[in-house]
Amino acid sequence: MEIAVAFIAVLGVCLLVAAFWKTPPRESPSTGAKKPTDAERRARAQSLGVVHRSEYLESEAELATLTLDRSGLPTAALEKVRDRLLIATKAGWVNPKSRSLGRVGLYSFQVRGSSYYEGAAKAADFRPGALLTLTREPENEHDLNAVAVYGSHGRKVGYVNKQNAAKIAKRMDAGEDIVAISTRGSGPRSDGTEPQILAAERRVMAHLTCRIS
Repeated sequence: MEIAVAFIAVLGVCLLVAAFWKTPPRESPSTGAKKPTDAERRARAQSLGVVHRSEYLESEAELATLTLDRSGLPTAALEKVRDRLLIATKAGWVNPKSRSLGRVGLYSFQVRGSSYYEGAAKAADFRPGALLTLTREPENEHDLNAVAVYGSHGRKVGYVNKQNAAKIAKRMDAGEDIVAISTRGSGPRSDGTEPQILAAERRVMAHLTCRIS
């Protein structure tokens, strides 16, 4: 009897093992899914009227090509590309989030604190090329380097982010005329893309924008 029970138990295990090997493994949803190439991503971005991050210069190329000329102006100009204005060099486009922009006196950022000025922000014009005004708030209790952003309608829409505000405030306090424009965004009363802002000394901004068509 004991031998029969042991035989049945062994047979059961063998059948389970056989069934396991015959059952093909299930593919996870991601297994076998082909990731799009950078070329495919760029083509899709172009079809949507936007820009993919792979279209920007690599860091090394950016450092080599984005410099200051003999007159102290950036070796670049703003160029209209699909839904935005981009800083264009001879080698290609610079990522607006690049940390190297400060080297040539350029500051690119998204407006902070706009939720506190929602009505003014929605009424503002952030279409590429729209002018904005930067105003120092040295007595701001939250940040002594605070720089407020005003739309062309004269209403506050938010602030420069802290990292850029510290640099811009120092230059503004020294008497420099820092101006700003929107490089990406939508028009008044439009629920669109979060605005991207570019700030620079007035002479530099005039140099950057002289070729915009």
